[in-house]
Amino acid sequence: MIDTIAVTVLVPGFRVVAPKMFGPRRDFPDGGWQRFQNSSPRDRAWNVRRPSLTWSSGGPGWRQERLRIECSLPKIYFGNNLEEFSNADAPDLLDRIRDEIEAMGVEVDVADLWEAKVSLLHVGKNVVLDPGESCSQMIRALTGLPQNPKWDVVRSDLRNGGEVYKLHTNTREIIFYDKLADVHRAGKSPKRAIDPASGRLAIPANMGPGSGTQVIRMEARYNTRETVKRALDRAGLSIPDPRFREMFCVDVAMKLLFRELGLFDHPPGGPGSGASDPLDRLDGYLKDGMSLSSALKAIGLQAVEAGGGPPALLRVLRDNNIQYPAWYRLKGVRRGVSTLGSGREAVVVLLDAVLNYQPLRLGSGQIVPQLPAVPAGPVPSPSP
Repeated sequence: MIDTIAVTVLVPGFRVVAPKMFGPRRDFPDGGWQRFQNSSPRDRAWNVRRPSLTWSSGGPGWRQERLRIECSLPKIYFGNNLEEFSNADAPDLLDRIRDEIEAMGVEVDVADLWEAKVSLLHVGKNVVLDPGESCSQMIRALTGLPQNPKWDVVRSDLRNGGEVYKLHTNTREIIFYDKLADVHRAGKSPKRAIDPASGRLAIPANMGPGSGTQVIRMEARYNTRETVKRALDRAGLSIPDPRFREMFCVDVAMKLLFRELGLFDHPPGGPGSGASDPLDRLDGYLKDGMSLSSALKAIGLQAVEAGGGPPALLRVLRDNNIQYPAWYRLKGVRRGVSTLGSGREAVVVLLDAVLNYQPLRLGSGQIVPQLPAVPAGPVPSPSP
């Protein structure tokens, strides 16, 4: 779903009631000016994520004052960006954004905020992997896939010991990374994290270190208004003038991610498109550079474990007096391919999460910063 967004509200949709909360004025030769306000060090220390505000006037093509608002929506609403939105969250989210902005000395009209033009958009999906699958295996499988030559020139970047795979062109970025490992890394060394601000996110115990839970994040980033427009057009969405109300939509976000998965050459048509067929699986393994012997072992192992998983296989080996060295050799085969098998099957896992979107929600144990109570205002209903 949507993560980070930047929108612009024009007067009279906002009113600055505490201008002293903004930084010093920056003047431009054409008569325009800008003032900025971001989260304070105290806010960041307490994990209170406020929007970044740019209050400005003048400049090429502009005559009236405007307020640019950029923020990570799930961090403001949930206190983290592991959890994800549904379309029904829009009214409460708008209330929360208005409250945050009012705490920064600006009154904003919610209806104008909902209709504001979008100039930056990041969409993503956190995918909880099945047992036997890991983020490192997913990323390793994806890096072995060729990229579609019809796309712009793509540069790839493998970081942090293989926990991050970043593809970027001159217009956009698509990133796959181990979300939980990145949260832990941000807590120790923010500069090495993909999401430096996530270091203080509260993670439930059942998703903490040693839990075995694996969450891979796929994220697409469009950092200019024109890039957002082009991405929507590529996804077959007729939205020539993207507004907040149009971008806060599961269907839009998932279509953008689905289109970005087309970056990989010959992706499967969707879940169940034949990737489970042994011949297709063998073809995928061989194309990924696996030897014939290893590929056949992997297919056989997966077929045997389909009946009861690794514990059932271990029980059969014990009953037949097969020694542990054989078990560990099989573990080596599983480690190389897991249940993913090939890069194409890694794409299938991501496609399944995109095509069958279910918002990830944590248990009641997470910590969400509570804001001071403020008077409520009218909230427009989201567009269908």
